[in-house]
Amino acid sequence: MANVDVSSEIIANAQRACLNAIGVLEKSIERIRQSVADCGWKDEKFNQLHNVAQGCAIELNNPIKDLNDGVKKLDEIYKVLNEYENTSL
Repeated sequence: MANVDVSSEIIANAQRACLNAIGVLEKSIERIRQSVADCGWKDEKFNQLHNVAQGCAIELNNPIKDLNDGVKKLDEIYKVLNEYENTSL
């Protein structure tokens, strides 16, 4: 059996990294939507740009869902590790 070296601190850092990535993705989605809305165009090219931007925003939501799932799983691991670390042998 292989030795594993992990601590609740490492897991907490991973959770923070995931949450930070979620925040960056959410801000990117908002910037994409806002920049298209503020461009001032209302012609066929605008419609094409709008469709591309909407597609990008939708696709950027996929990793957000995965990252949120990862945060939940990391939270479960954190709780177990923290409990283990706080038990005296």
